[in-house]
Amino acid sequence: MAIKEYLKIDLKKPELEGEQLSIFTKKDKFKKELELCYSRLESIEICNSNSKTRDSLILVDHLIVDIVNLVLNFQDSDPINKLSEIEQNIPNFPEELQPKAKELLTIFSLEISDDEKSEKLESSLGDFLFSTEKYYKKTTKQPHFITPIDEYKKKIKIQSLLFLIVFAIFSTSVFKLYKIFEAKTYKLKNDIVQVYYFPKNENLGKPLEENSIKAEISPSIEWKTILLPFPSPTDVGKIRIDPVNQNRAKLQIKEIQYLDKDKKVIAGRDFKITQNNLVENMDQIFEVRMVKIDSKAKSEYIQAETIDDNPFFYLDIGNFSNVSYIQITMRYIEKYKQF
Repeated sequence: MAIKEYLKIDLKKPELEGEQLSIFTKKDKFKKELELCYSRLESIEICNSNSKTRDSLILVDHLIVDIVNLVLNFQDSDPINKLSEIEQNIPNFPEELQPKAKELLTIFSLEISDDEKSEKLESSLGDFLFSTEKYYKKTTKQPHFITPIDEYKKKIKIQSLLFLIVFAIFSTSVFKLYKIFEAKTYKLKNDIVQVYYFPKNENLGKPLEENSIKAEISPSIEWKTILLPFPSPTDVGKIRIDPVNQNRAKLQIKEIQYLDKDKKVIAGRDFKITQNNLVENMDQIFEVRMVKIDSKAKSEYIQAETIDDNPFFYLDIGNFSNVSYIQITMRYIEKYKQF
């Protein structure tokens, strides 16, 4: 069948008659009887594994006759009724199956225990049955044995495979397009800036919620100055800054300042980029987590992208007393946008 024929959609199953119907029926009968033979072989294996030798040998006698008739029927020869008829029918076997049949007869003639004979017959029958199936598959590939039903089944199989391939490609493409679309259209939410503070001259410990201050912030291209008040004037050393709590946010921080109760600057620092694309006093910034610094950004101030929902970094600009506010000037937008 030409390749283009396999691509034509035709759901009507062909009807067979005459010789083609006989061939199809013959092949269908062979496959069903072959399946029954394998089932009986499995029963023999179970009997042998449970030391039921007598039952096994009874099944062996029946299975040998079944396999021989399987071959003879496919060769359009008359079937046999008992073991004694096998030897005279071996010449009617395909040449490649004759040694397997002779091997079975040889095992029957051996003067060995029933247990040993049963095991040998089981193995030989398995080889005989497998060789018979192999012969059938090879023979039915010849043009004479191929019916319109076989072509129809092959056509359906190829069309199904092509459909799955096209569907997989389509699904993958749609998913990729969706991810591209989603990456360029998602919106960030309003968020919370949170600063954890540690006492003067103390080593870092676990950040505590009660030792933190926070304020609301929203996405904006414009700079926003966020004022985070302490409950009362506080001595402050190192701090941890959680600028946002969202993934895929592009953010910039302009400066951080410590203010007294009158909102006068006690200390602070900016985050300007130098000519070397670095931030001055970089040693003051440490343990940067879930934030990817964008060193290629053409910006006056440091720019980064969040890569998780919980980005943060630590800052140490010294130890200061009576800090009433921390003021942060920053902005954040969706990753696909530009400041």
